[in-house]
Amino acid sequence: MIIQLGHAGVHGTMVACVYVATEDGYRYVQSFEEIPNYEVDVKNQIIRGRSTGNAYTYYEYEYKYENQEFLKVAQREYQYNEVTGQYELVE
Repeated sequence: MIIQLGHAGVHGTMVACVYVATEDGYRYVQSFEEIPNYEVDVKNQIIRGRSTGNAYTYYEYEYKYENQEFLKVAQREYQYNEVTGQYELVE
């Protein structure tokens, strides 16, 4: 169960908390609150997050639920290219 807590910070990052179903009911998992602007990807069994660095940079993250915690398993940085007018992955 995901409960949206509101928005925080300069860029209005959406913050939420989660209670994971267990045999005994629900268990609060604090690590979910670290995922900015979450998006649930049911097909791939991951949670995606996204944050803004500045006007020219943003970040995408992937989290998996392992050992009763949400762990970051990937992070990508994108920067705006003024020549192409698009954001490009920074390698």
